[in-house]
Amino acid sequence: MKNNYFDIGFGPNTIYALVKIDKNVDFIAIFRKIHSEGFCLKCQAIKGEYQIIVMIEAETYEDCLEICDNYKKTYQGITDIKIMKISLAYMEEHYLNKQTGEAPLTSDDATTKNSEVMSYVFADIDSTQLDKILTEITSHENILIYYYSESASTLILLVSGNQFTDIDKFIRYKVSSLDGILKVKEYPVIDIYEYK
Repeated sequence: MKNNYFDIGFGPNTIYALVKIDKNVDFIAIFRKIHSEGFCLKCQAIKGEYQIIVMIEAETYEDCLEICDNYKKTYQGITDIKIMKISLAYMEEHYLNKQTGEAPLTSDDATTKNSEVMSYVFADIDSTQLDKILTEITSHENILIYYYSESASTLILLVSGNQFTDIDKFIRYKVSSLDGILKVKEYPVIDIYEYK
């Protein structure tokens, strides 16, 4: 990797899990339970095919899988969980905290920035072009954080904008148009309190 990529510091057994919830169950209750669990590094509500995105860290990858399996057994209404093991977790240099040498922001910290809205973007890529794609993406400050799942050949981006139409345009012209990007899905981050 090039020198302008910074390791966020997650452990080697970290996954992203996309959780699908039956529309007829209490979404808030499930969200709060997952959010409060100790192995949950971050948990956000999203809009789209899946309703929750959660980052999980455990001692082993198998433990991460077991946690997700327990979700299905414990929380009635979870209909599907898509799992992606994180191979790389990097952030662009200009998102280091105050440029003081502190640890880079997590996506939870990023929500406190001035951007009004955010979306997760899952981009299936040609893995042979990963470095080229990341080099291009780092030129855009709309990209807050990015991760890569080698097992899924998927680049996971957290994108900011003044409004979702701005993010949609950015994805269309600055992400989807890149050589090596095969498929893109957007999951807007939503305020959990909208459900109250």
